[in-house]
This record gives sequence, structure tokens and C-alpha cells, in this order.
Amino acid sequence: MDNNQYEHSIHHLALGRKKYPVAGSHNATHDFAMYYNFFGTGKKHEIIPYKWLAYVIRNINNTKTL
Repeated sequence: MDNNQYEHSIHHLALGRKKYPVAGSHNATHDFAMYYNFFGTGKKHEIIPYKWLAYVIRNINNTKTL
């Protein structure tokens, strides 16, 4: 059984975890984890992070809530 694809997908998360203790606060640590999750998921779906984030920032005020 080969799990290289899975290990590769969590590699960046494991590297990011080393940075969490120097984030400065619990909220900053939570933010780090959230960003790694967003960008990691986007990479898996071949979404360019810069373009995605620029789109979100441009359109966040126009988004309707339920």
C-alpha cells in the first residue's frame, strides 16, 4: 500500500505546525491553521492561491448571507 500522495498532501501542514508556537497568541495560531487549510485545499484542487485570495477580497462585501 502506497501512501506517498497522502503524506505529500499533509507535508505543508506539518511544516506550518512548527511556526504555530511563534504566532504570538491562540487566535493567531488558529488563523495560521485556517490559512494553511485554505491554501492546502486550493492546491489540491489546482487553484492558484493568489488569484483565489484576490477574488475573495474583491467580492467579500458583495456576498449575500443566508
